[in-house]
Amino acid sequence: MKNLKKIVLSVSLVIVTQITKAQDCGELIIKNAPGQQEKFIASINGVRIVNSYSTATTFNCLEDLNYKIQFLIAGLSSPLQFTVSSMPNYVSNYILNKDMFGKYSLILESKSLMGIKNVTQPTETPTLTPTFTANSTPTVITTTTIVNTNTTVALTPTVASLGMNDAEFNGIVNMLKKESIESNRLDLAKNFLKGKPLSTAQVVSTVRTLNIERNKTDLAKHLYAQTVDRQNYFNVMNLLNISSSKRELSEYISKFNN
Repeated sequence: MKNLKKIVLSVSLVIVTQITKAQDCGELIIKNAPGQQEKFIASINGVRIVNSYSTATTFNCLEDLNYKIQFLIAGLSSPLQFTVSSMPNYVSNYILNKDMFGKYSLILESKSLMGIKNVTQPTETPTLTPTFTANSTPTVITTTTIVNTNTTVALTPTVASLGMNDAEFNGIVNMLKKESIESNRLDLAKNFLKGKPLSTAQVVSTVRTLNIERNKTDLAKHLYAQTVDRQNYFNVMNLLNISSSKRELSEYISKFNN
């Protein structure tokens, strides 16, 4: 009877230990940046979980704080190595990104408590409904009011276009596209568009000449003050691929308007 009690006690301790251990596990999710579909095989600390190529992978039950991740990418001769961090009871989301020069980076997108979404992002970007496509130049149509007082008739102006003259703006964008160094394109955009009234559609076209997320965010913040239809600036925010960049632009707009 005593031996049976000892066995039951030992089994109970093992179960409690395993439950406590499971509660302290972290989870790591890695996926491609939006629009990038290069498949990869990822291993963690030299251990490969799967042998098939995919655009996303998940590592569960991580107890340590730091891990080495190695990527085998289809079409790439040498493997890529990065160091990532994990936290017990948290899901860490990483984005594998490739810039216009073919350089890869692994970017921490968010950390969230298991079972709770976006605890690191207390504010959400509001959902807005677009009133025109980002590729078209919007116009403001002012209604014509006729006041009949038997003696006078008053008319308001009809149509007012937004933003720069199309010919001048297109010339600047074409110049930016011919510049091969992105940092130079960013500086040129700031200098040649300085003080110019811009529509959101024109800001979208300008930001699209850049590829690096940091530069796109910088230019989007820089041009906001001179945009004449800021209520449509969500079209610019949609060009950003990383949630932290969108949050940075949203916070900048909020401070600017306060």
